[in-house]
Amino acid sequence: VIENVRMAVRTTAGAGDVMFRTRKFAATEQEALLRARNLVELVGLAERADDKAGSLPYGQQRLVEIARALAGNRKLLLMDEPGAGMNGEELKLLQSLITRIRRDFHVSILLVEHNVDFVLHLSDRIVVLDHGIVIASGTPSEVIRNPQVIEAYLGGKCHD
Repeated sequence: VIENVRMAVRTTAGAGDVMFRTRKFAATEQEALLRARNLVELVGLAERADDKAGSLPYGQQRLVEIARALAGNRKLLLMDEPGAGMNGEELKLLQSLITRIRRDFHVSILLVEHNVDFVLHLSDRIVVLDHGIVIASGTPSEVIRNPQVIEAYLGGKCHD
């Protein structure tokens, strides 16, 4: 787990530093390892840091992916169904984690997700597609009241 995240951390060491194992290389490696450890801890996997990432349960593997994405110091994270395959407790933890990421990392998140409750609790703005066509856009409270959204995603009938 730690190596998966460590490999995603950008360092300032150049090819010569790496080849000749300079002090700069050693320092940047230590910084990268510390950042990786902090990110692994942030996503709640500190106790699994030395485990093989592939041996983790699916939900924890998704957390490794999030830590790797954060390691690159991005301004925008694209999350494609991050809650897929997670149980209710895992979804709550993921929701809390995404909220902390937005707040602490000042990063925008583009979230593609079919879990309506999950989206409503995390989003400032929502765009709803139905078969590739935008049917609604706005705040969560605006979108959830939209008749087309109710019909397409919540199982109600649209009465225009």
